[in-house]
Amino acid sequence: MMMMPTKAAIQLLVFSLVFTLCVVPHDCYREKQIFERRCAWSIRRGRVYLHPNPICCRTVRKIDMARVCAAIQPREEETIDVRHVY
Repeated sequence: MMMMPTKAAIQLLVFSLVFTLCVVPHDCYREKQIFERRCAWSIRRGRVYLHPNPICCRTVRKIDMARVCAAIQPREEETIDVRHVY
């Protein structure tokens, strides 16, 4: 078995780390934007509860809601109530 030189291994690790940091959060925020747009009437705080429409329900089933909830910033929690969607 041939060993990879140390410099090449470190470069590969750095590239993998940078790629992961750049790609993964972007997907979370993109999914969050889709969720916010498709479920806007159901998730806003301060409004009377409106049952989620079919488009919102399909979106919630399709996306990773754990990642979406993790991507919600503290200042957004004042206007978004994700409990309404479940």
